[in-house]
Amino acid sequence: MDKILFENRMREKDKSYSEMFAKALLALEYDPNFVYAQNDECPDIHLNKKGKSHGVEVTRLICSYFVTLKKYVKAWSHKKLTIEEIATQIPPELQNAIGVNASGKVVPMRSLGEKVGCEKMKKQIAKLFESKLEKLQHYEQFDQNSLFMFATELNPRLNSKTILSSLMNKSHIANYNIHYDNIFVFTYNSLILYEKQEGHYYTREIPISEETIAICDKYARYAKKQNMDYILIQKEESEIEK
Repeated sequence: MDKILFENRMREKDKSYSEMFAKALLALEYDPNFVYAQNDECPDIHLNKKGKSHGVEVTRLICSYFVTLKKYVKAWSHKKLTIEEIATQIPPELQNAIGVNASGKVVPMRSLGEKVGCEKMKKQIAKLFESKLEKLQHYEQFDQNSLFMFATELNPRLNSKTILSSLMNKSHIANYNIHYDNIFVFTYNSLILYEKQEGHYYTREIPISEETIAICDKYARYAKKQNMDYILIQKEESEIEK
């Protein structure tokens, strides 16, 4: 699936889409036991299997320029402007970046994060992470507590090392007693996993194929009609064919 389509779909759908996608991706690439996980609240995904529990909070890093776009779209809608009139009012950071989809909505046509400076984006990542740390202090505690962050619109100059540095050094992590055991960051091409061991986070990067993304997308959109086991069967069958 095209990355831009995925990002627009992620924004258009309610949070259940991202939660279902995360659960499917974790089942395919991290732990097959997530086929038994349940969607819930505080946190969003609950897994209880073989006497062990795992809770996963799911969040989305939305580019700050998209927030700007939403404000402009609201104003354009109120004024009932034509597409031609809208084109004359596009702010500089959104020029040559937006279009109209099949539903008639004004949407980004490229990843907006490419235009966000690294320092600004690092602060945005840290702010989002800290807000989830705050919630973790009040959540039900599992044997493992994880955060899954969708971050497909990162500035391309940010890598797994700089992301971890932002999480650890730009947030007030020392102010919290309870920390995440695992932090998953989905960048579209990879799933970065930061695993906490003996007080330190160790990095593991899992490449994600377009095929895997397509399976997760399909499950997320039709979760009410599909058995969770089905996504694993699809993956196994495709691997056998190869």
